[in-house]
Amino acid sequence: MNRILILILSITFLQVRSQTEVYTSNWITGMMEYNPAVAGKSLDLSAAAIFRNQWTGFDGAPAIQLLQAHKPMLSRRLSYGLGVRSVFARPVTSVGLDANFAYRLRFPSFQVHMGTKLSGTFENNSLTDTQLQELDPAWQNYQGKKLIPNVGFGVYVFNDNYYIGLSTPRMIRHRNVLGMESLSWYYLSAGYAETVSNAFRYRFAFFSGWDTQSPLLLDFNASALFGGKLWVGTHYGTQQYGLYFQYVISPQYYVGYSVDVMNRYNYAMLGTSHEITFRYEVSKNRRRVYTYHL
Repeated sequence: MNRILILILSITFLQVRSQTEVYTSNWITGMMEYNPAVAGKSLDLSAAAIFRNQWTGFDGAPAIQLLQAHKPMLSRRLSYGLGVRSVFARPVTSVGLDANFAYRLRFPSFQVHMGTKLSGTFENNSLTDTQLQELDPAWQNYQGKKLIPNVGFGVYVFNDNYYIGLSTPRMIRHRNVLGMESLSWYYLSAGYAETVSNAFRYRFAFFSGWDTQSPLLLDFNASALFGGKLWVGTHYGTQQYGLYFQYVISPQYYVGYSVDVMNRYNYAMLGTSHEITFRYEVSKNRRRVYTYHL
């Protein structure tokens, strides 16, 4: 039993400490999790749900759920968005709620969003004091439950064909319920999309994250729309690589699936990660639905 707990803590929480933010393969769909300035960018209601089962070859591996929705206010200059995230990474469970706000500046050929994020995360540790001390006496200051407030900021520059964003979604450092210090991550993202015809479009995207105490996180993404219905893409990064598919049910409804594996040889035993995404977009501009959502 102790060996199982040690393995869980050493692998799962090493990952959590080095990357306190939730990381998904389809970060394009869940971008508001990383940058609050994304709120309201589509000029109408946009909602998404992401369900991720990570490291399926490892019992007790993390399961991640993201729910988010955002839209502009009547003035179109102000936007707001709400996000809910849950991470079940035994023995710690965390549930967070985010409120995102963005202000829009319009220029002749592009727009700028400046955003802020207010968040609160509730963490619960299922390990008992006896179990922790059996593993390591150093873990004596753990907490069974903890509520963690935080704040973040971001900027997002975009038009119909490209975007670039810079953000830090949770700036305040804290210690989790096991006494492990969190990290304040900074994210840089960029993307470009082009329409060749009504049936074929392509896009490229880049995502990076860093903290002074962690290795650089990089992920490159390339995808194409075939027949106006099926997005097929691949991504490769410092942590994992994989494939994803997204089917356009209608200009408003999308469903997607992705699979990826860790690209570090010593994590091969963890197996694959699987992710299902749903997206709902309201837009009066059909072309915008396809190309704008980079």
